Amino acid sequence: MVAVGGWLSCHVRGLLPLLLLLLSPLVPGAQPSEAAEVDPNGYLLYCPCMGRFGNQASHFLGALAVAKSANRTLVVPPFISYVQRPILLEPYTDYFDLEALRPYHRVLAMEDFMTRLAPHVWPLNQRHMYCSRYDPAQPVDCRTKQGNPFGPFWDHFGIDFVGDRGIDYLLPHSEWPQRYDPRNGHAVIAMRGAPATFPEKPEHRALARFVEWRSDRLAMAQAFIDQHLPRPYLAVHIRAGTDWKRACEHANGVPYYMSSPQCDHLLNPRTVTKELCYPDPDQVLADIERLCAQHGLRAVYIGSDNPRFVEQLQSRWAWPDTPLVVRSHGPMEDMVLFTQADVFLGNCVSSFSAFAVRYRTVRDLPSAFFTLVPDTITSSVTLPSEAHDEL
Repeated sequence: MVAVGGWLSCHVRGLLPLLLLLLSPLVPGAQPSEAAEVDPNGYLLYCPCMGRFGNQASHFLGALAVAKSANRTLVVPPFISYVQRPILLEPYTDYFDLEALRPYHRVLAMEDFMTRLAPHVWPLNQRHMYCSRYDPAQPVDCRTKQGNPFGPFWDHFGIDFVGDRGIDYLLPHSEWPQRYDPRNGHAVIAMRGAPATFPEKPEHRALARFVEWRSDRLAMAQAFIDQHLPRPYLAVHIRAGTDWKRACEHANGVPYYMSSPQCDHLLNPRTVTKELCYPDPDQVLADIERLCAQHGLRAVYIGSDNPRFVEQLQSRWAWPDTPLVVRSHGPMEDMVLFTQADVFLGNCVSSFSAFAVRYRTVRDLPSAFFTLVPDTITSSVTLPSEAHDEL
């Protein structure tokens, strides 16, 4: 059940951009606020409408790279959560530091864009939906607001589209400024989904160095660590829910599955197995114990979507001097602790684990994957320089 205060706050926040859009044309000579400087190179925004946090975070890196290549300000969307119906939108700045992205490229939170700039740079009669066009002979049909979360996402910001436009799928992003001139009707390119692949391209993983937690999120995590997790500690992400177990039944013997490319350098042969996707309690315990022995770890933090699976581990844990610590404050709180651990153990196939691994790799923190724990670990991969949905 959603609290009345939370329901009211959510709906008021959703209506605010629409109210501003309706009122701003009534103000003679209305201009963007002085703090909101208009980017003459245009804006790129999109709906993060594929999957949950892990998938959305993977897409975000690709979208950030596309915005830089196309020389457009990236309008950073909120994360879509499905903890309430139809969706809950959580601004990027609820968790992460927007300023940390700016050394790489120009960004603006979508909430700020819609309230401060959209009424002036994106008139109601010029709001088109853009989507990839593979066959120029076919009419463009972006399906605008069809389905959830697409409709609720755009409706939250009071956005209605007057038509669809195609984006040439084969056109390099660096050539967008010429083809889609922001001074000639293309000031805002709003895409139905992220202009990026899933999982992210290997060359985009290095962009994780620009994704940084808000300082208060880090402070809360550090307070928990100081109280419950003597260092060095191991953080473990266990995907073991019923939906995940069913998904892993399709993983056996395929070359790639979901986020498995993050560990394909460790696979010989490069084939995903059911055990890699859904390790049983025996395998999980063996990998945890191996890492504890290797690194002299003093505590183990576990974040999971399956409490019963964790209870099995707790009942069989045989290291009394190394406590297993579990809390149920939420997946994002788990994620902060995953990224701050001395060692991380995750699921190679999971995009949620992939976020933690990317964050840690660019900061030279060691990570390992179930069934693939090596004799020694440093950072999990060497990232190149920048140049199926998880259920």
